Amino acid sequence: MKESEFEELLEHEKAADVIQELRNEKDIPLILWGAGEVAVAVKKYLKQNNIFPVAVWIDGKKEKAVFEELPVMSLDEIKEKYKIFNVFLGHSKYDLGEIILERESQVNRVFYLVSVLYEQYRTIEYNSIKKYLHKYFAIYQLLQDSKSKKSLIAYLNSRMTNNIAYIRECVEKEQNYFVNDIFQIGCDEDYVDVGAFNGDSIKLFLDKSQGKYNSISAIEPDKENYRVLKQYVNQAKVEGINLYNIGTWNECKCLSFQEEGEQKSSIQLAEGNSKVQVDTLDNILEGKKVSIIKINFFIGVLETLEGALNTLILYKPKLAITVGFDEWAMIEILGFLNRNIPEYKLYLRYNRCMPACLMLYAMC
Repeated sequence: MKESEFEELLEHEKAADVIQELRNEKDIPLILWGAGEVAVAVKKYLKQNNIFPVAVWIDGKKEKAVFEELPVMSLDEIKEKYKIFNVFLGHSKYDLGEIILERESQVNRVFYLVSVLYEQYRTIEYNSIKKYLHKYFAIYQLLQDSKSKKSLIAYLNSRMTNNIAYIRECVEKEQNYFVNDIFQIGCDEDYVDVGAFNGDSIKLFLDKSQGKYNSISAIEPDKENYRVLKQYVNQAKVEGINLYNIGTWNECKCLSFQEEGEQKSSIQLAEGNSKVQVDTLDNILEGKKVSIIKINFFIGVLETLEGALNTLILYKPKLAITVGFDEWAMIEILGFLNRNIPEYKLYLRYNRCMPACLMLYAMC
């Protein structure tokens, strides 16, 4: 394929103005569907634009009556109170939006933000893609299969147009770091979890490996997350695991950090609410064998890989890295791996129907 043919795959249509469309629907009650991290970010964005949902819809058992100062209701309760209403997706299963619109006659419209995690609400301008088209095309050429190439095009088109339909066509089924069509998890893995949060990925790993592995190294910089992680490890009696309350970077230093006690905690390029000690993965692991590395956070993925270069060259572990948070970082990450360990085969897949859930899977 030529670069000009690659450009023809990109959409030029103007991004939908979700806020204006919501304002046009101001007389219809707006329901926020979901009560997790995505919902918090969505509500914050809506409030900044003077859009106010009237209630929060959750599925299953209600664990609390109020979420973010809004009443928590079941779908049946909402349908009883409102003859017609709009829904704003506050979770990452965007594919369910179309299903609920077809199934529920009282749902007038379904809205969503294509970019929302880590409060990244912006769309990508076509001109910014055009400016660096040669870089995007170079990454496109590095990808190993047609699914990966289709996923990259879908990502760019979705981010430019605010239309999730491009990604929906790429999601065959939900995957995760350890259940995918790229690599298999064996019974003798040495797993490194960078951004271990509360142990959620460790649970997935233990389930897929059926509890059979060599070692686990879990790295989490947020103090509260680390406390919950340590509690989980102790309660679940996870064996052969080393825990590190530290961040990862390409050198040993102290960085600004936004400490949230949640998954959205992140190193900050500007001032955060605290400081965090960081070091290289090479230093943290001290030469320990590694067979798979998972990375899932917003800022510092490239720097983490730079600080793990000796480990990557020596062991060539399987990689599962979330790259959908930032399109420019994605270019740099894939380029770094190709330049330094060209044996890596690079694949892109969606874990869920959301741009931020675009995963890089790499293996030699």
